[in-house]
Amino acid sequence: MSGTPYLLFRIYRRVIPAFLRRGRLGEFVETHAPHDFVYNPEYFRDVIENHSGAAAGPMAASIVRDLAPRTVIDVGCGGGNLLEALQARGCEVLGLEYASVGVKACLRRGVPARRFDLRREVFEPEERFDVVCSIEVAEHLPAQTADQYVKLLAGAGDTLVFSAATPGQGGTDHLNEQPHAYWIEKLSMYGLILDETISARWRDEWERAGLQPWFWRNIMVFRKDGGTPSTSHRAAYGALKETVKGPVGDLVHPTATEDWEALAESRRPPRPNLSPPTWLPGSRGRA
Repeated sequence: MSGTPYLLFRIYRRVIPAFLRRGRLGEFVETHAPHDFVYNPEYFRDVIENHSGAAAGPMAASIVRDLAPRTVIDVGCGGGNLLEALQARGCEVLGLEYASVGVKACLRRGVPARRFDLRREVFEPEERFDVVCSIEVAEHLPAQTADQYVKLLAGAGDTLVFSAATPGQGGTDHLNEQPHAYWIEKLSMYGLILDETISARWRDEWERAGLQPWFWRNIMVFRKDGGTPSTSHRAAYGALKETVKGPVGDLVHPTATEDWEALAESRRPPRPNLSPPTWLPGSRGRA
């Protein structure tokens, strides 16, 4: 990969601060720059292979033990690390990935993968999959494609293993970092309900296994038939929105309902001190 356009893109990535690249400028560049400029060999080497490779084994072990899938699709599968680990445990797998570097890495691993643009294409599987995975993908898509993306996930199967970056997490060209409640609500519209028991167990296990924090903090398992509907997340999220002026985009890593409630309390304006100064007549002594 070479040439003047790619050189200019590399300069943009090195010079423009990350917080600007997560805003409208980043969305414009991602929309108009060739996808493989953004998700290039350096990105796959330094980010995908370095972190996802170490996480694939523990993730696959949890999925197979608790969900026992026969077929798995990974939406935004990167280089196929997770699918390779699942395939080694007896699963039939398929990956969807738009970056050509990622598709080639999958094929080198012997993992079947299809080049697929989540922003523009419609996925119509011949059969539904036992488990759908999409790990740290959502934040890389423009906000206006979120509903289309969620519809694809819900249409591919009845059990979803999902994680997405939360506000303030940061990363390479994140365009839509959102609180967990944002995705919980969108997925619930398609009948996918958060399974809090499995999600909490995996968070504990993956933290102890030494996975990168964004994997275990953000992991959520959704099921159409096995989860317990949770209104507590929505209630806490609603309370939080009422205490924050403007968008809820500056919140960092909400990992549980208690975090939302504590953060909401911390954002409420301080109560005025109405007690009289100690130096006034009738008060108890002087300060």
